[in-house]
Amino acid sequence: MITEGSSAPDFSLPDQDGVQRTLKDFAGKWLLLFFYPKDDTPGWTIEARAFGKSLQKFEEMGAVVFGVSQDSVTSHKKFRDKYGFPINLLADPEREMSGEYESIKKRKKILFSENILVKKRKIIQFLQRKGFTWEQI
Repeated sequence: MITEGSSAPDFSLPDQDGVQRTLKDFAGKWLLLFFYPKDDTPGWTIEARAFGKSLQKFEEMGAVVFGVSQDSVTSHKKFRDKYGFPINLLADPEREMSGEYESIKKRKKILFSENILVKKRKIIQFLQRKGFTWEQI
């Protein structure tokens, strides 16, 4: 079970351009991960756009933002290009990272929205969308 303060699980997944990304790539940076169930669905498109609108603020704080879902690299590329948002997306079709970060509902084996902030390879905080905007993180 991962908790705030525990080590962030390592990962190695391709992004929408096929570039392999690992936790080690972000050593010393804030890493904001948002897990979502499927590309190009209304709710998750809104969430990805919200992260995109806030991306400059995250970058100014030294943070890197990645969306993670079970969709393929090809699906991520189409989704990102269709809406023109700048957020990078990690493809986790085998649900390895999603499982390690406990963002899979065990009962239905589907992803749900979980937002996790990582710094120095430690879980810093689980973020919930209720009560604030992404600009307030």
